[in-house]
Amino acid sequence: MIYITIIYFLIFSFIIIKTGKYAVVYFPVFNVLADIFVKIFGYEEITIYHVGLARAILLIIYIFIYFKNFQFTKIIIYILIFLTYLILIIFIYSSDILYSLNIYIKIFIYYMMFPIAYNFIDNHKIYYKFINNIRFAYFLTALNLLISNIFKMGLSIYAADTFYEGTGGDPISLSIIFIVFAPIIFRSVKKSAIITFVLYYLSIFFVIISVRRAAIICAAIAILLQLVMMNYKKIFVYLAVGIGIIIILYPVYSNSLNRRFEVRLGSFQSRGLEAEARYVEAKIVIDEFLKKSIRQSLVGTELFNSYNYSWQQLGGYGLGTRNFHTFFANYLHGSGLIGLAYAVFIYATIGRRIIKIKKNIRKNKIWAMAASVGIVLIIVWFIQLNSFGIWLLTENSIIFLYLGGTMRQIEQNQDV
Repeated sequence: MIYITIIYFLIFSFIIIKTGKYAVVYFPVFNVLADIFVKIFGYEEITIYHVGLARAILLIIYIFIYFKNFQFTKIIIYILIFLTYLILIIFIYSSDILYSLNIYIKIFIYYMMFPIAYNFIDNHKIYYKFINNIRFAYFLTALNLLISNIFKMGLSIYAADTFYEGTGGDPISLSIIFIVFAPIIFRSVKKSAIITFVLYYLSIFFVIISVRRAAIICAAIAILLQLVMMNYKKIFVYLAVGIGIIIILYPVYSNSLNRRFEVRLGSFQSRGLEAEARYVEAKIVIDEFLKKSIRQSLVGTELFNSYNYSWQQLGGYGLGTRNFHTFFANYLHGSGLIGLAYAVFIYATIGRRIIKIKKNIRKNKIWAMAASVGIVLIIVWFIQLNSFGIWLLTENSIIFLYLGGTMRQIEQNQDV
């Protein structure tokens, strides 16, 4: 593990030194590699040779080196105020500050990807390189999933020995993100288009065989919005071909898919909605919100410390010890109504700004499409966050990098 960490640290450091501020375009790849290495070589205990720790240190150093070069737009200021509010809440109200800070660092890093991308993905060549690296990052993810299933590595959740979800991060969430990005990748990355086709079909297949309800819903909504908002008819063609391939290959994976589906359906039927973890989570948070003092309802308590505090104090409702999974539960319980409202406000403000600029882009179809992808991304990912995903550094970083870089580019390419 220590040798992998040293190599990772040296390569990442070299790229930052060599490319300076433009190292941002490589962040998707380095985040995916960190996730894969952490899972392969052990991740239960954070030590000095932990790849995830090396990643965090390098990203934080990069942020603070180039912070002085930021152009501070209203949205960037809103993000900085939000991050300041969260850390103040942690220091004032968390009973385990170190644990809360461990989670906060992830939140801090991925929110800061927006101002980094807005400031440094500052021309179309850098933007296209960034998009190409998103494709390469997902190539690594898909390769990891394929190897994991050939050699039975990682976790096979829901049903043993059916579908292994790889040895890095959350590849199903990355598959959803790739489906959303597909139109802009097809349009802007012409080289090796066959690779994009294969990755697109694999992303759909991985989401389907995962049998994750939220993931399948998000992927379906993404494709529907692409057809409606972008009028991107090629997606319909690609989708039709992909579905045909998936149907033809059904005998190959039918046993695994059927077993996973039966387990998921049986679990839901036996327990019912009221035993579903996210339903219970929402119920706990709402009940607590209504019982709290005005101060607690407004600013929350124990932000990002639900693992150590909430389930023990609130009884766990038979689900054992776990972190709150959803965007809604974490922010309402931990940062109160103010924190939840502000977090929603940031996504809404970014979306509103992109929609406003998109109206001024008619001549250049690629930037109009990039803006549409940004809108779809916000909608789909916000749905995903209210099922799972608030802790995911790689996935959230890619999203904020895309939103920041795209906003900069469409602002610069509005019709005159």
